[in-house]
Amino acid sequence: MGSQRSAARRDPVSAWMTENTPEALQPALRQFEQAPLLCILAITGTTLIVIDWYHNRKCHNIIHEAHQRVTQDVQDTLKEVHQTLSGMEATWAADLKHKEEFIRQLHQQNVEQTRSIDRLTAALRSCPGA
Repeated sequence: MGSQRSAARRDPVSAWMTENTPEALQPALRQFEQAPLLCILAITGTTLIVIDWYHNRKCHNIIHEAHQRVTQDVQDTLKEVHQTLSGMEATWAADLKHKEEFIRQLHQQNVEQTRSIDRLTAALRSCPGA
């Protein structure tokens, strides 16, 4: 009675498996029918492989997106630096000209003050009480 129930229970599944599987897989399927623990182990292994593949793929996508963001940030920063340096190069000549003009003015003021000091020194020497 127990064997009839197990045969009836396995019968539709076994028939479907026999009809829909290639001949090369028939011995493996018979082993799974005879050893349910082996079947559970195979399903668990397959599930773990799929989970591992999914996790690796997800990590790969996260790393790829981070790489793209960092690459874009680097390109934006390089553009900003290039623009800043170009602006500094453009103003360099004007700044240099301004500096030279300022130095010339300081030199002129120095000469004028030196002459003024010389005149005051000459005037002090010409005073009778000194």
